[in-house]
Amino acid sequence: MSQPQPRRTVNAPAVQGKPAATRTTPQVASTQTTTAKFTPDTTHKLYRLNLPRDIQYLRSITETFAAPDGTAICGPYVPKNDLPEISFPFLPRARVTDAGAANSGNAAPGPQPNPNNVLLVIPTSNESKTKMLLDHLHKIKPPHIKLTHRQIPAKSGVGEQPYDGAGPLGAFTRVLNAIRTLQADPQRRKALLDKRIGTIIVGAIENFMQRPSGPGGRAVDYGVVVFCVVSLMPGADQSGGKWKWSMGVSGGVSAPTEYWKEAETFGFEKNVREHGNVTIGELLHVNAGLDKANWHLQLAGVSRYDLLEDAMKALKVPWPEERRAVAVAGDGAQRRGGGTNGTAVRANGASVRANGAAVRASPEATGRPKQTTQQS
Repeated sequence: MSQPQPRRTVNAPAVQGKPAATRTTPQVASTQTTTAKFTPDTTHKLYRLNLPRDIQYLRSITETFAAPDGTAICGPYVPKNDLPEISFPFLPRARVTDAGAANSGNAAPGPQPNPNNVLLVIPTSNESKTKMLLDHLHKIKPPHIKLTHRQIPAKSGVGEQPYDGAGPLGAFTRVLNAIRTLQADPQRRKALLDKRIGTIIVGAIENFMQRPSGPGGRAVDYGVVVFCVVSLMPGADQSGGKWKWSMGVSGGVSAPTEYWKEAETFGFEKNVREHGNVTIGELLHVNAGLDKANWHLQLAGVSRYDLLEDAMKALKVPWPEERRAVAVAGDGAQRRGGGTNGTAVRANGASVRANGAAVRASPEATGRPKQTTQQS
């Protein structure tokens, strides 16, 4: 087995008009070196005779890139006008639990939502992503938070291989589609009532290929990580005022030029050039025998999941502040022990106001993913 090679930091070319990032040459883990010669299935529909298959060559042209500015990449795609309406049919209503109260016309409320009861919604059936999100939030949740989770697979709407802006767009679309699915399912709504859920957090991950803006540039695979916190508490502006977003982008790994260009020849969903039909990972798997989900590890010596985990660690999740449950008396009910809809909330060391203004977090250490929190 070959020995790991030291990394050498160089300057990366600018991508899609963005400032140049820092990149390094790969440091391949010796445990991931392929010793057996791979023989591709030449009858497979994704097999291409012209694609290089020599692992050492593919490693020699692979580079790793530092995390870019998550605000610049994700900010333009933060949903503002197409948010699902979280209305009272989605929430507990006051229920008569006492005959005397019913006769007098004063309904005594049943079990009420508690903002500290948090449901983590994971909009994918991918077990690796699910475990990563669940483990991370369990590690960082405040003591007053009671966290449960549910997988609700949701479509990204950006094809099998997102390119460029389709990456962040796909992550946000998964979040909204998961909320819509949750809202439309009577059994899932009942589970919210039974568990007195007062806060929903949706965690979404979307890898995408950032193509070069000019000849000779490198296409780089990055990952978007998004956390969306939605308050179900009465008295909040459920049509959008209490949606809080925290987002970031992972470090990246370049894809072999021959492979991403070949992937484009398989076409795009609805002819949208950012929504590819075939992933670069699938082509690498069929033609070079690499792991289609984590070829990054075999070519660059860094796991895609480690890069995503680093991006997650750099984010500040806007957890609900500790407060008591409320009695639901109607649409005008107010929260006890907390501010009303217009109150500014402290997050990531900065004020995030309810008027939708974006807040840029303080830059992380060099090479760490940058992130931001916004409130729609």
